[in-house]
Amino acid sequence: TVLTAQYWGKGDRDAIEKILGMAVKAAVCVTALFTVSALAVPELLMQVFTNDPVVVSEGVKYLRIVAFTYIMMGVTQAYLYIMRSVERVVVATVVYLLSLICNIIMNAIFIFGLLGLPKMGVAGAALGTLCARILEVVLVAIYARLFNREIRLRFKYVLHTDKILFSDFMRYALPVVVNEVLWGLGTAANTAILGHMGSAAVAANSVAQVARQLATVVSFGLSSAAAIYLGKTIGEKKTEYAKAYAKRFLILSIIMGILGGTVILAVSPLASAALTLSGTAKEYLRIMFFVMSYFVVGQAINTTLVVGVFRSGGDTRFGLILDMTTMWCCSILFGFLAAFVFKLSVPVVYVILMSDEIIKIPITYKRYRSYKWLNDVTR
Repeated sequence: TVLTAQYWGKGDRDAIEKILGMAVKAAVCVTALFTVSALAVPELLMQVFTNDPVVVSEGVKYLRIVAFTYIMMGVTQAYLYIMRSVERVVVATVVYLLSLICNIIMNAIFIFGLLGLPKMGVAGAALGTLCARILEVVLVAIYARLFNREIRLRFKYVLHTDKILFSDFMRYALPVVVNEVLWGLGTAANTAILGHMGSAAVAANSVAQVARQLATVVSFGLSSAAAIYLGKTIGEKKTEYAKAYAKRFLILSIIMGILGGTVILAVSPLASAALTLSGTAKEYLRIMFFVMSYFVVGQAINTTLVVGVFRSGGDTRFGLILDMTTMWCCSILFGFLAAFVFKLSVPVVYVILMSDEIIKIPITYKRYRSYKWLNDVTR
């Protein structure tokens, strides 16, 4: 997205197709690694997140099926991200909407045994996800083959890499990839820490994470829009416009964050009443929802600036350094110590683990005001 949005503003379609080929190749390589791991050592992977034998057993059932979705998801996400970066946003919306509907229907059928099928439980959830990912690949293939005449996925660019563009790709994309991997591992580390604090913490955290994803989905979309819109503007050499648009995206992120936090507070009592949780888990969930209500505001601001504004101008290393310091050296480190050294309660540990987004706000805002992120990265 960093590269293609700017090349789109410049009007260089050939460079975009070469970048698309590199992105798809990278996605296949990375997701293949996780596929092999999930199929070969699912028990080991599950034991990283929890020491509950029942949860491990159920998780293994899920992993052995859902592992087959990783490569498909890697290819479709790489393709659709780049389509969005060249202002082809409707295709991603349609693909993910149909995938979501398919996932819900297949989950209901397989998990609960509708239409005369046996109840499959967790394995049914994985099978529903697999069906949704297959649908995504089919839809993307149809769009790429029949409808997209401007930016084509050419296998010659998947197999053979342009060395100069690859150098740029590694310079700007590698920090993003490492950043996202560290962020993903950080989220996994948070889950693992809470997972070793009892099944009540696991259950409450699972619900809280779903609520967070629902509350921040608009903010993540906003950050993607910022990266695309600003990237194109920078590629067109309209620097002052880019500054003005960045300010508007920042204001929108604050509004979206506050709305997301309000939604979480509003649904908190409904979630506790509707879900089958133990008394302890419900108490944990009430506190986690409160923490999430202000966490999503910080996440909306930081995601829009770091993932949207900064990356649009090729400033990808800043986000990597920021996450390494605030997440790994602050919230995760002190959360781990609080849980396993000082033996503090689950709510206290959770507050510490969710502190990184609040710590980031003044740092990201200072970077935004410096305009060091505003660079033309095209050739």
